Amino acid sequence: MMAVPFEEPFDDSAWGFEPKWDGVRAVGEVVDGNARMWSRNGNDISVAYPEAQELASIVGNGTIVDGEIVAFRGGRPSFERLQERMHLRDPRRIARLAVENPVVYMVFDLLSDAGQDLTGLPLSGRRARLEDLITPSEHIQISPLTVGNGTALFNAAREQHLEGIVAKRLDSVYVPGRRHPNWRKIKVVHEVDTVIVGWRPGSRGRASGLGSLVVALFDGDELRSVGSVGSGFDHRSLRAMEELLELVATDEPPLPADTIQDAPAVHWVRPELVAVVEYREVTSSGHLRAPVFKGMRSDKPPAECTIDQLV
Repeated sequence: MMAVPFEEPFDDSAWGFEPKWDGVRAVGEVVDGNARMWSRNGNDISVAYPEAQELASIVGNGTIVDGEIVAFRGGRPSFERLQERMHLRDPRRIARLAVENPVVYMVFDLLSDAGQDLTGLPLSGRRARLEDLITPSEHIQISPLTVGNGTALFNAAREQHLEGIVAKRLDSVYVPGRRHPNWRKIKVVHEVDTVIVGWRPGSRGRASGLGSLVVALFDGDELRSVGSVGSGFDHRSLRAMEELLELVATDEPPLPADTIQDAPAVHWVRPELVAVVEYREVTSSGHLRAPVFKGMRSDKPPAECTIDQLV
């Protein structure tokens, strides 16, 4: 179940409010004494996060929970640190980073308890059973839920430089695979998953490489440019991005070149890569204002990067 974007925090005793963790969504399932972690698009990502095996020592077979895998830096969620873990499959590197850069599985919902389907229960009932079932450990935590007072939690999230909050109706059932208005995500700043369609060279110290990404969103079956993003990169992410862009290079623009500013300077790529971009608002021209690159997503197909994501 996924949340819809919502602009403002609010107070309502019929709603519960949680911090929005800047991590990777994952469903955890205990089968034959082992914890399996599944990404949003159904991929088994268990090998990348061995810390999540603690779940199997806490709950029994047939238990399914929903939550988010989070890496922390200085006590705050860090998507950048999580990026170091997301694509690893080498057991030796994973074992080393599990010590140097550990993750926490923040659980916020209980979908099945010992094989009993709980998705038809209200959230309040599922949460009560979740809190009875799970004893928090080093790597398995329960995401805190505040009832009624979303404004204060939002303000606290802003002060602590968190991503935002999620509001959930306490009487809502769990609707798998759907974005539903009974769950609302309220971000301190907005974030959108975009399709990379090209890149421009940089200037000065970045003149020989990537300066900015040209990003777009699907409007129906057509891609529409939403501008360029050139901030948010460090040396490591620039180098990794340049390697990815080389793999999908093409001579054919994936959208009308005349809709792109300074199109002759753009190096086009096939629309296969998804980048997470933070922004403040959408300009009158349909471009993202103050965009910042946050990372790459491998768990979302480009076709799901649609214009209706914009707030």
